[in-house]
Amino acid sequence: MNPNQAFGSEAYGLASFQVKDLDTALISVRAKLKAHPNDAFLEYLLAQILARQGPAAGSAEFNQAVAAATRAIALNPNLIEARDVLGSLYLKSGQLQKSIQQSRMVLVKEPEDPEALYHLMQALRRTGKTDEIPGLVKRLTAAQAASGKKEAEQNRFRLVEPDKNQPDAQSN
Repeated sequence: MNPNQAFGSEAYGLASFQVKDLDTALISVRAKLKAHPNDAFLEYLLAQILARQGPAAGSAEFNQAVAAATRAIALNPNLIEARDVLGSLYLKSGQLQKSIQQSRMVLVKEPEDPEALYHLMQALRRTGKTDEIPGLVKRLTAAQAASGKKEAEQNRFRLVEPDKNQPDAQSN
């Protein structure tokens, strides 16, 4: 996310607070996009929200999600999350080569991205190109284990001794 974008962090907060209320999130993101049409992260959020609503492949909502993810990538080619969404949409619509391409592009930057690994495995399986799949399964398993370990470390409580040189610590 680009901190120079006016509503990048606001959009991130909006998305995280409104995950369950996709209709409200969609209205908010569209309004923000009118004011900031070149914000890659807002385009990604639009694509993600539309995709989460589960539109049928080829429907107007589905095509809007594809267009938003494509715009996000055009504005910021390094926005991995947008490539993950686009790869998923391509997989859903049967555009397997495009899904493979997006997944591989993500994996160049983030070799252990679980979504890209999963989408790539699914697309390869559906194309009959299964030679790579065992290696991808190992990578996905390792990525999931590392993610779980990282999450556990972040959730661990830590006891901290007060610094005796701090005024608050001396008054006790």
